[in-house]
Amino acid sequence: MTKWLARPGLIALLCAGFLVYHLVIRGLGFHLWGLNRDLGKIAQGNSSLQAEISKLKTQLQKARQPAFVEHEAMNRLEMVTDRDLIFVFPDTSK
Repeated sequence: MTKWLARPGLIALLCAGFLVYHLVIRGLGFHLWGLNRDLGKIAQGNSSLQAEISKLKTQLQKARQPAFVEHEAMNRLEMVTDRDLIFVFPDTSK
């Protein structure tokens, strides 16, 4: 055992061989590269989701205001207020 420790070149070669074995032969290097690539994709997706969450929070704050609810009811559901004047015309095409 002391013969091996007295030869640092051999120890470095064994360490390099061990590193090559794990990174190349067992595929850990490719696996780590793939994980790093996936991390970039996930981080990009996360930032876009954070932007959408911020946008939705703003919309939710608007939706809690009564004026917004009244405006949406009038535009989307064609509702009227008690102050509006409505004209109804008969269908004379028959």
